[in-house]
Amino acid sequence: MFISLYVCWHLIKSMETEKEQITKIRGFLTPDRLVVVKTNKNISFLVDKGYGILQDGHLYLYPTEALYLVYKEILEVYDDKSIIIPFKKLLEIFGKEDSEIWIKLNLYTNLRKRGFIVRKGIGGKISFFVDKKSKDKVKRYLVEGMVEGVRIGFRELENLFRRSVESGRELVIAVIDKEGNISYYIVNKLSSVESYGEKVSNIHQIYGQ
Repeated sequence: MFISLYVCWHLIKSMETEKEQITKIRGFLTPDRLVVVKTNKNISFLVDKGYGILQDGHLYLYPTEALYLVYKEILEVYDDKSIIIPFKKLLEIFGKEDSEIWIKLNLYTNLRKRGFIVRKGIGGKISFFVDKKSKDKVKRYLVEGMVEGVRIGFRELENLFRRSVESGRELVIAVIDKEGNISYYIVNKLSSVESYGEKVSNIHQIYGQ
């Protein structure tokens, strides 16, 4: 799928606003195209921020997580010869197996920028579990990304809604246009789709967006 250079620039500018000055974490690209972090103190830092999956004492990062952290200059990814893989090369590697990696990364970055914890979802092709923690509660969403102009059938929407209910989350549809801008819609019932506009704009104001 063609993504314009404007989208790439838009995404990069969004990511630049979030850079943090910390010692870079070392990760290693695995044969199954994940990135593994092995140092305990680095694992603790990333887990506290809501990144990755713990397994056998190691932390495994999905492509969107790894790319995001590399561009933020928090993570360095090495190949099997202990050579650093630059962001563009890493993007190329992941893109060979996932043609929608730019779209996923754009949505992931947008959600992280808004202060949400974002994890790989179980819905459609572009799917994230999204949480926002406060002192007294946690807001939980299943965010499904859709490219503007691509139709979604009622059966597919029904399946997504069912998965969101089963996971105890609200279903949110994120529509990404050709310039990389994202509009959010919350699905309250199968019989009605409510604009994410006013309701979620209030959430954004509460979270300081």
